[in-house]
Amino acid sequence: MLTGMKIPAFGFLMLEFRKLKPFPWVNNSTMKSIAILSLSLFLGNALPGQDLYDESTVRDLRLTFSQSNWWQLLDQNRPTESYIEADLEVDGINYPQVGVRFKGNSSASVWPSEKMPFKIKMDHYVATQDLYGFDTINLGNAFMDPTFCREVVTYHVMREFLPAPKANFVRLWLNGAYWGIYNNTEQVSGEFLDEWFPGNDGNRYKCDPTSGGPGTSSTLTWLGSSTTSYYSSYQLKSDSTGTEWQDLVNLCDALNNGSLVDLVDDVDDHLRIDRALWYLAAENIFVNRDSYIESGHNYYIYNDPDEGRFSTIPWDSNEAFGNFGMGKTVNQLQQLPPLENYGKSKYPLITRLLNTTTGSRGRAAYFANYREMLERSWDWTIIGTLVSQYQALIEADVIADTKKLYSLQDFYDNVTQDVVIGGGPGGRTSCGLQPFVVNRRAYLTGLPELSSARPEFSDLAVLPADPTNQDTVAVIAKIQSSTSFVSAAVLLWRAGKSGAYNESIMYDDGAHGDGASGDGVWGGIVPPQAAGTSVYWYMLAWTPAGNATHYPWQAEESPEKYAVNPSIVPNGIMVNEFLALNDTGATDEAGEYDDWIEIINTTSSSVDLSGWHLSDDSQLPTKWMFPSGTTISAGQVVLVWADNDLTQGPLHANFKLSGDGEEILLVDSDGVTARDFLAFSKQESDISTGRIFDGDDQWVTFSSPTANASNEQSCGYRTFDQLDPMAHGLTLQGSGSPAYGGSIDILLSGAAAGSTMTLYVSLSPSYLEEITSAGVVLINPFQLVFQRQLSADLNGEASLTAPLNNPALIGRSFYAQGHLPSSVLGEMVSNALEVTICP
Repeated sequence: MLTGMKIPAFGFLMLEFRKLKPFPWVNNSTMKSIAILSLSLFLGNALPGQDLYDESTVRDLRLTFSQSNWWQLLDQNRPTESYIEADLEVDGINYPQVGVRFKGNSSASVWPSEKMPFKIKMDHYVATQDLYGFDTINLGNAFMDPTFCREVVTYHVMREFLPAPKANFVRLWLNGAYWGIYNNTEQVSGEFLDEWFPGNDGNRYKCDPTSGGPGTSSTLTWLGSSTTSYYSSYQLKSDSTGTEWQDLVNLCDALNNGSLVDLVDDVDDHLRIDRALWYLAAENIFVNRDSYIESGHNYYIYNDPDEGRFSTIPWDSNEAFGNFGMGKTVNQLQQLPPLENYGKSKYPLITRLLNTTTGSRGRAAYFANYREMLERSWDWTIIGTLVSQYQALIEADVIADTKKLYSLQDFYDNVTQDVVIGGGPGGRTSCGLQPFVVNRRAYLTGLPELSSARPEFSDLAVLPADPTNQDTVAVIAKIQSSTSFVSAAVLLWRAGKSGAYNESIMYDDGAHGDGASGDGVWGGIVPPQAAGTSVYWYMLAWTPAGNATHYPWQAEESPEKYAVNPSIVPNGIMVNEFLALNDTGATDEAGEYDDWIEIINTTSSSVDLSGWHLSDDSQLPTKWMFPSGTTISAGQVVLVWADNDLTQGPLHANFKLSGDGEEILLVDSDGVTARDFLAFSKQESDISTGRIFDGDDQWVTFSSPTANASNEQSCGYRTFDQLDPMAHGLTLQGSGSPAYGGSIDILLSGAAAGSTMTLYVSLSPSYLEEITSAGVVLINPFQLVFQRQLSADLNGEASLTAPLNNPALIGRSFYAQGHLPSSVLGEMVSNALEVTICP
């Protein structure tokens, strides 16, 4: 039973017109989403049994060797890194003939201990065999880490800021014997690259010398122009493309030999500098000195062919949190300077990129990244929570592990205190995790460059908001510092998703779209770009003391962007409606449910469309041509089927519309003049997108598409919705006879039982975004004529009836929308309902 109620006739409402207040949920502030670092261990959407690196799962990996001397074979193969054959069982599934060998350098020095690290190659003998999508399994023995947590924690945090492997824990069994708990770390291979890059077919190098001796280095130093000079310092891990070594030489040349004044611009063509700065900051803040920042190895670089630039990737983090001391005391490690090894030619990423001469995009950007990581992640409340959860997960397995390198007491104690660990190299101190994090944070937050006031961004805008290919664009922001002044700012931008960024200096001089001179608003200029281009951008500002901030803080990883539209010259011929996912709607001549685009003539004369063009790509404006003799009468529409099937009729285009979103461009017969353009995002099945009125500027969605007909109606009910029709929580429907002498019946549904909803009625529609977290306001809140609270029944529904007894209402239109304030289901709005009174 619906909760029904009678309301006065609409005639009475018109006579009783009152100046109602706008919706209480309309305000002048824009709602913004804030990304927060999640501490949850239950990451991703994969099922627990399918995610090899699920941090909440400890799997059993059972290796069975048929060779009686398998241990001796593994040992004798160490110098050649050769594999021997074994069968692997995981989650009850047998994987025959996998390759197994010992792995590691220092971590394998624990011999004769049986707790050796292992590498498993799933496809070494059986082509294409993998384990949950991965062909290489790395099992670490927690060398130099009594807590077992260092590597898993480090990568968990790093992945918030830069490409880094996944890691978790597994139990290893060898020929039925329990070999203990192991770290399971993702290989930097094709699967890893597919996650972080557009593809995996670029050149990948492990930065570890293949032989020692004078001159060997993996720190991107200049080893000369001969490619052969680099063979012993870097290991090519990808298939040869023919240019891999020259690309590496070119990177080292730009990094080491160019002018410091032009260094960032020169290196930016070869290296993703922002990622390199994140990498350096991460290794330093974690004091992982067995990496680029000290030992000069244990990392990867990948030359992404889409970018044409290298990225740095961390590797081998088992000695993070200061456990690669090499002569330094625990106190010295806790106070390792952020610029450790600056000035040494062995470390050009540090000494060259962070040189004061390189300006903002070097040292200032580095400290901006460093500070973000320090403030967001380097805190014991965050890291300690991870350690506690990890150790609780594996505690029983560590207790049962009779082969572990360190004692059970060390497992517990090393969380809160330093311990001296034997075995392997012996006699070394393993830094206690909690005091290390707490004391290092105290030291770092006391440094002026990581604690003093820095610039803050607000009121960002792109002017004009919807630029065309003829517009020079100003990107502006209010940039202020609480205790200092902003000395400089720069806008970094690029046309398209890949490649180096261009640099535009920002000014507060009143001449760069920034308002008045000296008002704290800064502007940077982007010259006109081609139609269809997406311009990606971010900002960097700093104070005289060098304290800097990026906006957004992830900079190159998640830049802002704007789209460049074609310059439109309207003449009354325009796109009126389209449907990109047609499953059950209108059919073409062949009876097929195809995409369609409706063109309308809003002029008073018939127009010949012969030679006009439609396209789904603004960079290919003449993709499809209207056939000769195509005319469109005044006030009428023409329907074009976007089905990429020219054989089915004259009005079938040679492209389809993407339900994931793309563009529609209408171009005159000269092939140049754009008459209409729209870019749309993800679409829903059988819901069209169209102008709310024929030829109107405002676009909405229709659950009842009107192919080859007007979007409007002479009388009756019509529903329309925001451009994301799935975003609303409530549903508003009309029924009954909306004619003089009849009644309007309105049903509002989707609420929790007993909820109090409000129905608003206005004289006109609207489209107000970002004024409520619930969705878009679709009716004019400043022309309200009626509002009524309704109580939802047990089905979450409420209805009301309005009798129509005033003939003056005939032909009049009213627009309704429902609203549910915050409740157990959260704040919600409905779609909109138009009611036009019939005779």
